[in-house]
Amino acid sequence: MRTDVLTPPHRTCPDCERSLPVTSDHFHKDSLRADGYTRRCADCRNTIARERYAQALRAMTSGHYDVNYLVYISTLSNVWVPTSFDALEAEDITDCGVPDDSVIDYTPRERITPAHPEPVRHGHERAPDISMK
Repeated sequence: MRTDVLTPPHRTCPDCERSLPVTSDHFHKDSLRADGYTRRCADCRNTIARERYAQALRAMTSGHYDVNYLVYISTLSNVWVPTSFDALEAEDITDCGVPDDSVIDYTPRERITPAHPEPVRHGHERAPDISMK
């Protein structure tokens, strides 16, 4: 066995507690860390991302939102989330059917385009007479 070949350092993932070599095969790149790799292993990060995506997809398709998703939504700057049932009821009372200016309506509409008018001829558009006389 060669002793002059360096082996990469190992890191223990805090989620799965496996000790893995710190390489791009096992950890994602992270330019903010001193060694250039994330704390969690790539498998754990991928699992977390898949779960987060599935949770958001379930919430959007079912219309039922859990607390974690509502907390995430409430951190966005352009979203109003009621803080209590009373606030929700008050919003229903004050809503008189007029859409907010902050809400953009993307409902598809049929747009009728008028027929183009015939162009106006002024006389200078005629083709020049280039016949040999």
